Amino acid sequence: MKKPTTYLDKKFHYPVRDFPFAQLFVDRLNSVAPPSKHISELEKLHTKYEREEIAGLYQTLYAFVAEPEFQTLYREFIREYVFGVVGTTGSFQGRPGIRIHPPNGKTVQFHCDEWYGHGPDVINFWMPLTRAFSTNTLFAVPLERSIVEVEQLERQKVRIEEINGVLESAAHAIEGEPGMLFCFNSKTVHGSKTNTTDITRVSLDFRILPEGASPGTRPTSYFICAESNSLEKVNLKGKRAVVYIDSRFGLSRFFSPEQQRDLILKYSDQKGLVVTIDEIEIQTMSHHPLLHQCVEGKLENVVLMFSSCALPTDREERKILLEKTRKSGVLIAFAREQKIFPLEISESEIEAARKEVF
Repeated sequence: MKKPTTYLDKKFHYPVRDFPFAQLFVDRLNSVAPPSKHISELEKLHTKYEREEIAGLYQTLYAFVAEPEFQTLYREFIREYVFGVVGTTGSFQGRPGIRIHPPNGKTVQFHCDEWYGHGPDVINFWMPLTRAFSTNTLFAVPLERSIVEVEQLERQKVRIEEINGVLESAAHAIEGEPGMLFCFNSKTVHGSKTNTTDITRVSLDFRILPEGASPGTRPTSYFICAESNSLEKVNLKGKRAVVYIDSRFGLSRFFSPEQQRDLILKYSDQKGLVVTIDEIEIQTMSHHPLLHQCVEGKLENVVLMFSSCALPTDREERKILLEKTRKSGVLIAFAREQKIFPLEISESEIEAARKEVF
């Protein structure tokens, strides 16, 4: 492993074109919001959302970073770029942290991660997805001075309400924009100030655990081995579900309703789902009104289908159905693939699978 001074307290740059995290966030937020709330850039969030709506944005984005669409790109970024920066391999934080820092707001007090159980050799990365400058950005104290400042706090037995002010006075702004990473470790003091700029700062942060280093008091599940390709599975046990069957189009036309139902119920039993409704699509209509009702959440929160290739053959209708699913929070569980949209299979993966079958 490289010596810490070769990469700590430094900025690095990556190609935004290859890793467009900010655009992914914009697209996801717009996909679940009415047109009046649509944004072209993350830094304009405060022009469409009130302060009390920020919690809802966090909920949407944290759900998104657990999905394969984000996780696939994130893991590629870690393996292909980030491990090259630190010159080592090891494990990485499974889900990055998200910070939304609107005008007149503040995200975190000044601290160092070691205070909260992170191991002394854990490497942190901070990545702005908007312009970060002046008072909207991250503030940090260089590592050597951080160690001195924290030791003085302990010697002087500084009260908790005084710690933030003492550390803030020693910190400097880490300015940047999309495409920049700032690297520091768990002993580095960092925090934020009240944002007096006219834009919202959005950023990601994540950690690397070098091979052989201690995670501190954090559970090992907090980190994922760099060699792992498996994505987190969704726990469906006890959730109520509706069985949806249609044997007229796509792959489903080769399987009778009874065959589809048999596979669906086996998958349901395996996952511990509680099937409350069993529905067959209206056979005289081509636009799948019952499926639309299911994904809108008007029956149950989980829809059990035979296969992703049993979705409507019309590309535009599929797109509308999947957009409705994301907005409603409904999960579509595909028994043949044993995957769940949108948590375990993405829209692009569904389309790729259709091309292989058809």
